[in-house]
Amino acid sequence: MPQPMKMLAIFLCLAFPVMLFCSTSIATGKASVTMSGYAIDSSGNLYIGKEYEIQVYDSGILKYTINPQTSRAYVFTMDSNDRIILSTASTVYTMSLQGDVLSEIEDYGTSTYNKLASRKRFFTAANGDKYTLVSILGRFVILRNNREIIYKMPVLDYVVKMLWWLVYLSSLVIVPIILVKWRRWDRKSSAFQK
Repeated sequence: MPQPMKMLAIFLCLAFPVMLFCSTSIATGKASVTMSGYAIDSSGNLYIGKEYEIQVYDSGILKYTINPQTSRAYVFTMDSNDRIILSTASTVYTMSLQGDVLSEIEDYGTSTYNKLASRKRFFTAANGDKYTLVSILGRFVILRNNREIIYKMPVLDYVVKMLWWLVYLSSLVIVPIILVKWRRWDRKSSAFQK
């Protein structure tokens, strides 16, 4: 077996199980590598947007989850009346804190989605506390008044995210190396056949 084929086989043997683990973890909802927004209600409960649900925490303990009404990308925030404003690329939902849809408006111009997406790093609670979403080495953290950490991305989510990026970046390095070696091997084998 030519050396480029061996390199490709080894890379695939290492990368495939990692990608399968990451994909399965995300598809089953066990891990989430993105954040679709966050908000704090007037009672101080924290709402975290994951791929398939909005998780509601009270003092760091998961209370319940809310269905975001979509399986596609979404962003959300909360208004001053403790209503969730959630936008997909085509629809804007106004929801109660329990996830009941109060209203639904079509928004094919995605203006609401773009506006919420541009502001999802910052949130000001009804009591005036300011919250900021930051990324520390790829791990999402929410700070209250730029001092107190109130949320850290779960370890499993962070591990899945880092493994995903590791495979992606390593493929950007390994694949060109394999292609270069393949071309060299192909030239050598063609020279031997002449």
